[in-house]
Amino acid sequence: MQVSKNTTIYMGQNKANLRHIEEAGQKNSKKSGSFNMARMLSGQEDSILLKKQLARKQAYKIVGDTFASERQLDAEQDARRDRQQDIISEKREIKDLMAAYEDMPEEEMTEEMLAEKREAMQQYQKQLDALDAEMGNLHRAIHDTEQGRLEKSPMGEAQEMADEILEAASQEIIGMVWAEAKDHIDEEQEKREELAEKAAEKKEELEEKLEKAKEDREEAEELAKAIKEATSMDDVKREINEMLDKMKLIEEDIKGAKVDETL
Repeated sequence: MQVSKNTTIYMGQNKANLRHIEEAGQKNSKKSGSFNMARMLSGQEDSILLKKQLARKQAYKIVGDTFASERQLDAEQDARRDRQQDIISEKREIKDLMAAYEDMPEEEMTEEMLAEKREAMQQYQKQLDALDAEMGNLHRAIHDTEQGRLEKSPMGEAQEMADEILEAASQEIIGMVWAEAKDHIDEEQEKREELAEKAAEKKEELEEKLEKAKEDREEAEELAKAIKEATSMDDVKREINEMLDKMKLIEEDIKGAKVDETL
């Protein structure tokens, strides 16, 4: 059985196109520095695998169905060509029979034999005409089928459809990966913002404590100064009182001396 060219060339092309899905979650992974793409993809393995399998199944079905149809068409074309060869053989046999009748001398034949010959020749000619008509139909069918293949290229169209399915699945998987990546980045950004907010609150709390400590230190310094000043005044008062006491003693001594002189 002869297999058409279109039914054989698609296999290598289809294998190359299937790599789109295999590379869907990998070709952009080096661009991210804020998270681990491989770890993120591990959480999507089941859904990505399911989409890959579904895309492959659809692509293979389209190409497989078309391939089966083309193989069936090949078988029909081969059957037509085989029938053409049979017709050629049948026509040759009929012509041999007709030649045998023609080689018979009619002058030696009876009226009955001549009538039989004429009838046989008519039947043979009808058979030849029918075979010629069948041959013409077979020729047109073969030609039209091959021409239709050249114009439409069923395997090429099926391959394009399979490629579109695989590419769509690849893009969908990439979209899933980057949607997950965006969500992850948003989560990381939210965490960073929360940490920044907590850091700002902590800083504000420390600043308030430092301010309080500063105020407490100033109050302590003022209190110490007041205590010092108060202590200094007490010393002054004490010294003055001591001087006054001494002056009283001196005054009393002087008064005592004057009393002694009068005596």
